[in-house]
Amino acid sequence: MAEIKYLDKNGLATVWNKVKGIIPDVVNNLIDGGATKALSAEQGKIIGNYIDYNNIPITPKRVNPESISIIKAEPSNWTNLDADGTVSSSKVSIYDEVYGIYRDCVELNDNNSGRFAASFPAAIDFSNKVLRMSVCLQKDLDVTKLQPFAVLLYSDGQTDANHRAQFTEQYANPTEGGGTYNPQYVRGGWFHFCVNPQPILSSIGSSFDITNVTAVGIHANSTESIKIYVDEVSVVRTMLQKGIINIVDNFNTNVPNMADYASSKGVKLNLSIVPNWIGGSASASLAEINRCKRRGHFIFNHTFNHITDVSGLTEQQIVEEITKSNSWMVSNGFARGAKCISNPSAAFPFSKYKAYMESPADIIFHHWTTMPSSGKLLYYPYYPMSRLLSISALDSNSSNHTEAQATLQKMKMAIDTADAYGGIAVIGSHGTFWSADDGETWKELIDYIATKTDMISFGIDDIIEGNFV
Repeated sequence: MAEIKYLDKNGLATVWNKVKGIIPDVVNNLIDGGATKALSAEQGKIIGNYIDYNNIPITPKRVNPESISIIKAEPSNWTNLDADGTVSSSKVSIYDEVYGIYRDCVELNDNNSGRFAASFPAAIDFSNKVLRMSVCLQKDLDVTKLQPFAVLLYSDGQTDANHRAQFTEQYANPTEGGGTYNPQYVRGGWFHFCVNPQPILSSIGSSFDITNVTAVGIHANSTESIKIYVDEVSVVRTMLQKGIINIVDNFNTNVPNMADYASSKGVKLNLSIVPNWIGGSASASLAEINRCKRRGHFIFNHTFNHITDVSGLTEQQIVEEITKSNSWMVSNGFARGAKCISNPSAAFPFSKYKAYMESPADIIFHHWTTMPSSGKLLYYPYYPMSRLLSISALDSNSSNHTEAQATLQKMKMAIDTADAYGGIAVIGSHGTFWSADDGETWKELIDYIATKTDMISFGIDDIIEGNFV
């Protein structure tokens, strides 16, 4: 893995303030106050105006590449492709609860699963380009009427099915192999994309040409009328830094072994903790957690109690659960990871996602606990330019060597795809990945990651706009 050893200590606060918008007292707590005071010998040391982060790799801010094509958020740029849809003549200002800003958007009125499209100024070769797009689904719609929506690409100046391909926003909970969606995980609101679409395209028309894409579109599956709001659409050449997010969930007693081996190969892990479990049989000790942190792994928040059924909780109770874990982590020296929240077992329904936005969380990490048969959802996070992540990568079922090896092959596929297309591979595990075969397959995974010398091990907190694209 690529290693970042030195970072200007004055620039550290500047970078994190600019990228995350966090307040100075939180900046001062980064790496136990590493932005403002010397670190211990184990953590690193001050060298002149620099902090030596040999044991604590920090990813520097990436400069956004220049957009090579932009579709402005103007009604005249969008058209309805079906009789059941219309484009409003005036722009609408819509509040983006993810970023806390208002966006001036084009309003698309879809009366019955209509399709809309907007043309690029010139044809785009999307075999090596990244699409950036922000879309809002009507927030007050009955979520039982919604299913995942699709982003469409059209080629050769045509908008028929033969010249069309799509990638589907998997914000509902698909069953293994697809088919049925659980409405409790469906939501309206804002979705932000920043992806190379080629490896995640589906329903590819017989005449579709990825090298000659001339328009982008939206198709919302709904059984009733829905308003869709679209901000500016842009295309950039590629992600400037490809990498891997390697997550280990729940921090059970196997995790220190997993973290130690990763450290020995220079691989950074993201380790989630449940404060109320620490000291019990389901979790490693606080001393072990701190040791892993000192070795450079990112410790983040998995809620205070790991409540797996929140159907009876109000939005305020969800906020309180997150706030309680946030306070515990700040008090115990994990301020940097306190505001990165992982939902337990995909339990907090997206239909209550406003509770996330009102909580202290800066980044929401939403994971599924099964791996789709195709492995396709492993390739990219669907929200890399947003503080709301949706990742389908956690291995929950590796109880023996055969299952662990099957999981490993999908993880390698994700890594290879990110390496080939310039993106982020998201892979995830539990402690069972180690106990399945006494660490044999885990070590094979880490050894494989270590061969990817031009890919960075990202922390979940790095996945924010401007940090890698």
